[in-house]
Amino acid sequence: MSTSISSLPVLRGRGGAVLSVEDIGLVLDLPREQVTFTPDGLGRIRAEGRSVLIELRAKAGAAPRVHRVDDVDEAAATAFADGVDAILANRTDSDDIDGAPFAVVRSLTPTWRTRFHRRILRGALWHLLALVVLCLVAGSLSRWDLVLLTVPMGGFAWLGLCPALYGVIRARRERWLYRHGVMVTATRATMSRGAYIYPDATGTYRGFLHGEAGPTITVAHPPEDPADVLVPASPFTHLVNTYAGAVQVFCCNAMIILHIVITADSLLDSQPSTSSLGPAELRARGAIVVVAAVPAAASHQLLATVGMQTKGELLAPNHPEEAVDTAGAGHRTRAAHPQPATA
Repeated sequence: MSTSISSLPVLRGRGGAVLSVEDIGLVLDLPREQVTFTPDGLGRIRAEGRSVLIELRAKAGAAPRVHRVDDVDEAAATAFADGVDAILANRTDSDDIDGAPFAVVRSLTPTWRTRFHRRILRGALWHLLALVVLCLVAGSLSRWDLVLLTVPMGGFAWLGLCPALYGVIRARRERWLYRHGVMVTATRATMSRGAYIYPDATGTYRGFLHGEAGPTITVAHPPEDPADVLVPASPFTHLVNTYAGAVQVFCCNAMIILHIVITADSLLDSQPSTSSLGPAELRARGAIVVVAAVPAAASHQLLATVGMQTKGELLAPNHPEEAVDTAGAGHRTRAAHPQPATA
């Protein structure tokens, strides 16, 4: 009698591990990563009491890799192992296959690139908010000249600063990875569109999405954190990001500072004596100057925050705590309990 995939139980184990059967194969969900086992790499499934062992195929004479999930329901583990083994028994290909490339680990922890994008976006939103507030305050005082000044100068600085910062800091990250990181070749996977896999130092294959970029691409990651992968830009793009980006950052910051100076000078020249101004108008004019300075402060804060934190992260990648033993034979997949997001 054939075994139906839908009839197999879902196993829940220690540390939030969840093992299930899907159309693509077995899927092991952990707090910080996901392991996908395609059928071509599976050897057999063993139930040992309240533990389930996923044994991969191996070349003749080589020890197979074993992934283990503990503290599952004993009866469900037996049913799960028997059902999967019954499905695998229908295969007709040779067992002399290295199953490691068919067990792909996908990290769920935000990578450096993801955290970097969040910081850039947050800085851009604060900069834009400051420009909007400045226009509203100036409009409430009928200073439409300042509004007309803020829209082009502030807008161009806002549009140019964030892409330039992205290019400059990404280029610095790439330079560090070229010098101190690990460069590996990733090959296109068949499990999903735009997916690539690459081996780390332990022989574990890791996956990531990068669109359609050819059958193989070169990727880099810190030695201590192979999951934090980055696809370096082309040499020409790297040079443009480094030098043209630096010039653009300087020009955009100069435009922001010039905007502050022109705004303050316009307010002072329009009213030489402040003795006739009421307290409310004095506070409003002061607010205009303060708000005009916010984009510059946000810009420099973004430079400091992204730049310094990026420098620190180069030598301090994520080190999740070990929660589930998912690989026997000397290999352990690492997972962690949720930590505060580093946006």
